[in-house]
Amino acid sequence: IWLYVRKAGTVILAVNLLIWAAMSFPRYGSTPGAHLGHEQLRHSIAGRVGSALEPISRLAGFDSRDNVALIGGFAAKEVVVGTMGVAYAMDDTNTRRPEGLSAKLTADPDWSPARALALMLFVMIYSPCSATLIVIRRESGKWRWAMFAMAYTTLLAFLVAVAVYQ
Repeated sequence: IWLYVRKAGTVILAVNLLIWAAMSFPRYGSTPGAHLGHEQLRHSIAGRVGSALEPISRLAGFDSRDNVALIGGFAAKEVVVGTMGVAYAMDDTNTRRPEGLSAKLTADPDWSPARALALMLFVMIYSPCSATLIVIRRESGKWRWAMFAMAYTTLLAFLVAVAVYQ
């Protein structure tokens, strides 16, 4: 158990730090320390990528914040919840007592049981994590099988999520 926690924990921590940096830079606005929330996220590197995917992902009910979290999940699926927590916390103006992710999602009028189920199914079905893709490549001897596994499962996950959400 300790070996898994140490190995997976370092990967998850590293990926969360990279995603946090991608969600924080470049800085939006000129006032240091100003609370910019969702505008900062939309302006950031990660936010731009998430926003670019939004016209397609909207079919499954996902917005740019969800897309950023799902992109991080390609490295390790455990990262999805942590990234969503950071993305939704960027809107939190109460720094003394911030709300948890579940409270934020419950209060968000855009969240529904259909959207939550679509997201859960997507995460369970979509691309295996990067470590699994590397093992597929090593075992098969070809990157095309790893890329096939990534593309096939992600497309299947998207179709399932759209069917559930719609």
